[in-house]
Amino acid sequence: MDDEKIERQMAFIIEQQARFSTDMIRLEEQTKMNNESIRQNTESIGQNTRHIGNLADALMRLTNIVEKRDQQIAELIEQNKATGERMKETDARLNVLIAVVERHISDSN
Repeated sequence: MDDEKIERQMAFIIEQQARFSTDMIRLEEQTKMNNESIRQNTESIGQNTRHIGNLADALMRLTNIVEKRDQQIAELIEQNKATGERMKETDARLNVLIAVVERHISDSN
């Protein structure tokens, strides 16, 4: 091999090494950026998970409140039914009393 060919090969190898080094530096920088992005995403996922847990707890509390209100409404409906029946009975008695009083008044005239 002549000196010129050896020098060209050495220059080629040096150039390839320089490119390799540059590529490695870029890869290291990209890896750092990716790691930071992964860290931020992991933190965000953790925060979202906590928020979802809080929402689930709030939903459970709200569900319990709604169930209690539904039960109270059902009880009030039953009470109103019973009250309605008693009012009908009272109306019937009042009508009887009114009829008796009206008869008594008309008999005395």
